[in-house]
Amino acid sequence: MINEKVLGQLLLMQSVLNNLPNKDSIFSFVCSGLKDIPGVLQVYYTHKSLKSNKEDVCFELKRATNHFGTIQFKIYDLDLFNSYIAYLENFMFMLEVILEEREQLKKISAHEAELETRVNERTKDLKIEIEEHKKAVIALKKSESQFRNFFENAADALILAEFDSGYILDVNIAATNLMDLSREELIGMHQSELHPKSTKKFNTETYSIHKNEVENNKPIIAVENKVIRRDGTEIAVEILASKVNYKGKKCLLGTFRDITIRKQSNIKIEESEKKYRQLFENMSQGAFYQSADGILIDVNKAALEMLGLSYDQFIGNTSSHPDWNVIGPDGKLLIPEKYASMLALRTGTAVTNLEMGVFRPKTQDYVWIIANAIPQFKPGETKPYQVFVTLHNITERKRIEDVLKSLSTSYASLKGREFFETISKHIASEMSLDYVFVGQLNKKENSISAIGGYGKGKPLGEISYRIKNTPCEKVIDNKLCIYPSNVQSIFPKDTLLTEMGIEAYIGAPLTDNENNSVGLIVGLHSKPITNSETIKHFFNYFRDRVVAEMQRDLAEEKLIKEKIRTEVSEAKLANIIDGTLAGTWEWNIQTGETNFNERWANIIGYTLKELEPISINTWQKFSHPDDLEKSNNELQKHFNNEIANYENESRMKHKNGSWIWVLDRGKVSKWTDDGKPLLMYGTHLDITESKNAEILITDKNAELKKTNKKLKKAKDKAEESDRLKTSFLANMSHEIRTPLNSIMGFASLLPNEVKKQLIDQYSQIIIQNSEQLVSIIDSIVLYSKLQTGLFVYNPKNFVIHDLLLDILNSFKLPKYQKNVQLRINDTTNKELQITTDYDKIRQILTNLTSNAFKYTPSGLITIGYTTKNQSIELYIQDSGIGIPSKERKHIFDRFYRGSNVETSAIRGTGLGLSIVKELVELLGGTIWVKSNKGTGTTFFIDIPNKKS
Repeated sequence: MINEKVLGQLLLMQSVLNNLPNKDSIFSFVCSGLKDIPGVLQVYYTHKSLKSNKEDVCFELKRATNHFGTIQFKIYDLDLFNSYIAYLENFMFMLEVILEEREQLKKISAHEAELETRVNERTKDLKIEIEEHKKAVIALKKSESQFRNFFENAADALILAEFDSGYILDVNIAATNLMDLSREELIGMHQSELHPKSTKKFNTETYSIHKNEVENNKPIIAVENKVIRRDGTEIAVEILASKVNYKGKKCLLGTFRDITIRKQSNIKIEESEKKYRQLFENMSQGAFYQSADGILIDVNKAALEMLGLSYDQFIGNTSSHPDWNVIGPDGKLLIPEKYASMLALRTGTAVTNLEMGVFRPKTQDYVWIIANAIPQFKPGETKPYQVFVTLHNITERKRIEDVLKSLSTSYASLKGREFFETISKHIASEMSLDYVFVGQLNKKENSISAIGGYGKGKPLGEISYRIKNTPCEKVIDNKLCIYPSNVQSIFPKDTLLTEMGIEAYIGAPLTDNENNSVGLIVGLHSKPITNSETIKHFFNYFRDRVVAEMQRDLAEEKLIKEKIRTEVSEAKLANIIDGTLAGTWEWNIQTGETNFNERWANIIGYTLKELEPISINTWQKFSHPDDLEKSNNELQKHFNNEIANYENESRMKHKNGSWIWVLDRGKVSKWTDDGKPLLMYGTHLDITESKNAEILITDKNAELKKTNKKLKKAKDKAEESDRLKTSFLANMSHEIRTPLNSIMGFASLLPNEVKKQLIDQYSQIIIQNSEQLVSIIDSIVLYSKLQTGLFVYNPKNFVIHDLLLDILNSFKLPKYQKNVQLRINDTTNKELQITTDYDKIRQILTNLTSNAFKYTPSGLITIGYTTKNQSIELYIQDSGIGIPSKERKHIFDRFYRGSNVETSAIRGTGLGLSIVKELVELLGGTIWVKSNKGTGTTFFIDIPNKKS
């Protein structure tokens, strides 16, 4: 509704304008200045005193329509209307001034022109002011439109409340979704009703704080609270407030953000941090955190135990603590800047597998650790803010390595049995084992011979035993085997374990360059062992060295034989080399300069002249690429004093394009002052012949294994056949006696029997048992003929269809046709003639058809044939009980009787199908079967057709 002040102003304006002289011109003037303001003012005037409709002052604004006399106006936006009334008041004032001036001009005509000029100037000023106001109004509408658009489309819930009262004036869509209430329900509600009653005090205080902050232009602090939805669900929100003017009123704009997911995430993070903390505290590896300024800020129990420190002794210190001396693998003191954690902090990259020894003040010793340091960064930063370090205790491993190094020097000059006995003694002593020995594999005899060992305080003598059913059998398959206890119960057939009272066993395989087993290292103990991993490490460490010594012995044996053959004096090395046709080489490791003798070049088919210029690259050029890596590894071990001599078997490219094998040996003869290898000498020995022989032996062994398998299979089959024969004879005795007993029994009843019905019944039983007896005897006779070779292949030409008819007629007896139908599949050529042994074919088909009747209680049996290029394929198909899949592979075996034999009407001998198979093979054919239990059986016979 229009207020009284506005109405009065409009009526006043109308009155003034109506009483002005020359109204038309004034109306035109006023309207021309006002009608161009779109959406604000449009003028329509109707007056009885005017001859036609004229534009007058009236206002079309939103919200209401009123009629006052001749003035018509509408109000849509009260705020905009009120702002414009202020302008009209100014306009009315200026208009009154203009009118007063015009009255004066009328009285003073001399000044009329001057007055008109002043009016024109004033009119121009008025137009300028009107234009500026138009721009201001447009800007105001644009600003309000932008605010409204932001308000409605904001993702967060926005709620406008009266600044002082707290009653809600407006909300956006996001707020209705958050609260699950409509806009109409929310407007007019007090802001405190948005929150659970339990937070009333907190909410009241927060609202007061926000009012104070925005009133005094202080920084707004976001607070967390809860809002309650229609269904009573409480939702966690974060609230920010700001002051705005809304429709002329001072309001508090609240921004509500749903933080439910964030709160849930925080809970998960807290749970994750708890789990991480438990993992950190209980991990077996030592671990700690160090900040960017070097302060140690966190540590787990394992690290404290490893370093021998308390929590207070560790936390808050830096890596520069004076009591924490750290040394490197070379035993020299490390400065803190070279610690793994400090390196990672300085470089910003991970430091891994840094080995160092840390002095423990409490125990006055060093603990050896492997340290891994991982720098950690905050998002967007390139410098780490802290480092995470893990510590792995390798003190025991270092101790073992030190022991091994000291042991290495003790047997460096030993050879042969003395070498193997010394190694066995050291392992037995260090690992607390009762017995340790090195065994060489004899592949032919599948046995092990001890070539050196130690046990119970003295060297072992000659020991040799077969490895079948022993733990060593597992080791020879290139597997390191450990049985910490109860080894006797695991291998009960190994009597040696029982005799020696052995409880625990460990065996490591020894393999040559071709990964072939050559022997093993064995450790035995009368009690369970608890240090399996340490023993395994010891055994693995010595394996390569033991194999190298075994091969060295073999090579030296060959050299000695060569020496005897060429009658070379052992006193001079040069003569030995010449006599054994060994190539020699000398190498300056630092410069690469190399000298070879002529024999070195001859081994690969060249002269030294042809190989010039000569350097270490000459060796690399002719070496097989696959062997270079191993050669380099062996050289490095020698350079590091891990092995006394360098030795390697390698392939080299011969001039004729073939690969030959050489035994490459050498030793550093001179070292630089700083301990680097300088000069090295060595020999090349052509071992191609022995290698080829070794390969041949390996191949022969493989063939021998295959032959042994075949022989074993044949032996097993013969033993099974013998068992089946014994079973057959016992069965035949029973099978023959059964029908004979029936024949004799019922025959004895006939003379005294007077009833015709019983006489016929007894006669039928006698006939049936006689036929069964004849069948058994026929099978035995037929089997005997086949075994003794009395059957001779006698081919003749005949029509195959006639043969099938003959068989069909022979089975038309009532005993066969009772529930089963026999038919011929005669869809093929009935005049087809084939050439083969007629009698044997008839015997085969008769046996198979009889077999089909035996296992087909009811249904259909079909016999037929199909032709091929050089043969004819016959088949007998039944709908009987079928053959289980697991028994099909045995049905042609002699004396085999399937599990379904008890379900058949006629008991078999186990020879029928075996005889059929041998007859088919006698004719040069093959036989096979397709069947499943319960679905019937089909036998197929493929017979060569010699002449069609």
